[in-house]
Amino acid sequence: MANKIDFSKANAMQAITEAAHLIISDGEAAFPKILELGAFLVNADYGNIFIFDKDSRTLKLIAKIGDSGGQNSLPQEFPIDRSSIAGFTAQTGRSYLSLDVRKDPHYYQSYENVRSVIAIPLRVAGQVLGVISFESTKLNAFTYEHDQLLEILASFIGFALRRKEDESRISVSKEILDSKKPLAFVLMPFRDPFDKYYRSIIKPAIEDSGMLALRADEIYGPTEIVKDIWKAINDAKIIVAELTTRNPNVLYELGLCHAIGKHVIMLSQSVDDLPFDLRSLRCILYDTIEPNWAELLRQNLMKSIEKATSDGASEIVFLQKNKP
Repeated sequence: MANKIDFSKANAMQAITEAAHLIISDGEAAFPKILELGAFLVNADYGNIFIFDKDSRTLKLIAKIGDSGGQNSLPQEFPIDRSSIAGFTAQTGRSYLSLDVRKDPHYYQSYENVRSVIAIPLRVAGQVLGVISFESTKLNAFTYEHDQLLEILASFIGFALRRKEDESRISVSKEILDSKKPLAFVLMPFRDPFDKYYRSIIKPAIEDSGMLALRADEIYGPTEIVKDIWKAINDAKIIVAELTTRNPNVLYELGLCHAIGKHVIMLSQSVDDLPFDLRSLRCILYDTIEPNWAELLRQNLMKSIEKATSDGASEIVFLQKNKP
């Protein structure tokens, strides 16, 4: 493999320092060079960076180095649960070392001459954002020391990916500040599959209804998150609350909404997830086993939003506030 950077006089610490400078200055644009640095550190022939797409549950190849000479090559995207070292690494969140891929059930043949693979998860705050992997044409090519060096590189790449997410959140916050659309604040757990439901069903339904959708994890700023949530609740025209699993934070925030008389649209996969005191209120129930459930949920949510925001809609006050 022909490197684009002259490493002939560099040592491991110099290479890692160079990687840090590249990430700080160039961000994702530096990924190919980071792969070259990593390949130099572990004497690899090929290198790859994958990012994890939560919506499609796939790993996407975003950077690679090494010329296969016309042999097999990696697909641009593949399911995370497919038998592959990168997929296994992303699912477990642990490093993976294969010293002879011919005996490894997790190896998906990318290049015919590959014999060893090392893969490191790209983790930030406990969350796996992707995988970096290196491949060698030699048996027993990688060691525990290589794993330690690549963990450092992986942390740099994770930093760049998280910085991109933070920049995206900043743009979302600016959109909220500048928007003239009425706000719909969404209360729900922050994890899959609810993250996917929000992005693919709930948020599009709100936006198609002419409103601006917002979750607490889309608010970016220096203030305490509980203060941001309280402000969003007060500013919102309606509240959408996903009650499946009885998430304590969701129930707490729902109580605040009811206490100040906000119009709340409740969603749940089961009536059993509704606290007894709320079962007398309307709730959109949906079953993910039913055919076309996602489209039905979207339509029902849009109908509820239309009714809640219509000129003739009456104010819903769950708890009557005492007035002086």
